[in-house]
Amino acid sequence: MNQKALSFILSSPKQTLKYARALGERLTPGDFLMLEGPLGAGKSHFVKGLAKGLGVPEHVNEYPGRLPLYHIDVYRLEKEEELCELGISEMAESGGVIAIEWISKFPSYIPKDRLEIFLSFGTRKNQRILTLSPQGESANARVLSLLDWIEKVKKPA
Repeated sequence: MNQKALSFILSSPKQTLKYARALGERLTPGDFLMLEGPLGAGKSHFVKGLAKGLGVPEHVNEYPGRLPLYHIDVYRLEKEEELCELGISEMAESGGVIAIEWISKFPSYIPKDRLEIFLSFGTRKNQRILTLSPQGESANARVLSLLDWIEKVKKPA
């Protein structure tokens, strides 16, 4: 299947939150988000915006909201056993949304159906490049929903 990636230049942390929040408003039960990018690129900041879009009141590892959001950063994990102990299987079965940073370290835990989110540094201070790449059988439907999401984000707040 031919996957289509969407990229955006974000000019500030505030704009990063705006994009993430609008995406969070469109997430559905069971969505798996793979967050990648260099240290300090804004992955955890992006998750804060996702949480707002899901109606989550505060920033914790498990966010109760419209859908539960599970945020996991596996940067410091070294073995798959450590990842298994986090209970990712149970999280996936809960019908919530899972957002995992650095999961590419453990390829066997990456599901076929996912939304890859890559954040990188831009050329200006506080500028980030956001790339969204839907993967798997539901990827084409996800691209269509993202196009709707883009229209909302472009509207003034």
